[in-house]
Amino acid sequence: MLSTKTIDWDLIAQQYDQIVKYTAAPRRGTAEAEQVLRRFTGEG
Repeated sequence: MLSTKTIDWDLIAQQYDQIVKYTAAPRRGTAEAEQVLRRFTGEG
């Protein structure tokens, strides 16, 4: 599926540290993958 939305690179740059923190958490064992997904999808 292709999207017509563009990537907001400025937003990614602003949130980069948080993105790394949350994506590394399951590997470190400090969070479950489901918790991380809920964080990024706004559920819960």
